[in-house]
Order: sequence, then C-alpha cells, then structure tokens
Amino acid sequence: MSAPSLTVPCKYKTGRTLGQGTYAVVKEAVHIETQKRYAVKVINKKLMEGKEHMIRNEIAVLRRISIGHANILTLVDYFETLNNLYLVTELAEGGELFDRICRKGNYYEHDAAHLVSTICSAVAYLHEQGIVHRGQ
Repeated sequence: MSAPSLTVPCKYKTGRTLGQGTYAVVKEAVHIETQKRYAVKVINKKLMEGKEHMIRNEIAVLRRISIGHANILTLVDYFETLNNLYLVTELAEGGELFDRICRKGNYYEHDAAHLVSTICSAVAYLHEQGIVHRGQ
C-alpha cells in the first residue's frame, strides 16, 4: 500500500466534533465542491509517533472492507499534512444506539432481533475478510 499524499485538506471544511479519543478527533466535514457531508478522523501524528503501523493497518483494513457491506462505513479519502493524518468516511447520522433506544420508548424483541442480526451480519463480513473487530 502506498502512503497517502502530503496535501492541504482544502477540499473539506470541518465543523463540529463528533467524538474524541487519545490520538484523534472525529469531526463532521463538508466537501467544499459537492457540499456532501462526511466524518473526518483527524489523527495527531506526534501522538502516534512510534505507532505508525497502527495507522497504516487501519487504512489498509478500511480500504479492504469499504463498499463491501451496507452497515460498514466507506473510506472515501485519506491524506496528510505536516501535523495530522485525515481519514474521510461516510457520515453515520443515526446517533448513539442508547439514545435511539430511549427515544423509541418501546423496544420489543423483534426490534432487538433486527439490531442483533444487523450487527452479526457486519461482524460476519469482517470475519470473512480475515478481520477481527475489537470493541472499545
């Protein structure tokens, strides 16, 4: 796999923060030309020093599984600047599962069965690709 090109992320305008971790922050972004909304994982390269293999592995996995399953986000683009690496994926707009269950009010067995079936289908696809998902 070739390394991402060193570019300026001028194709995207970032917005609100969707999530944050130890090494990265995920922001909502808009592609300036198309106005399509995405999620952008901004990885701080200094914080990942010595762990570059983890980033390369994440990109390789995302490239391999993208567009293969309806319930797995597609990697759309990736690039880097001097300080950060950017992974652009589809934007999942459904919100947090817990919040959705609470908003729904009533959650029946068939609702849970559908949810578990969807998750199992995505995990089975990952396993077929030789990938094991590690929950956080």
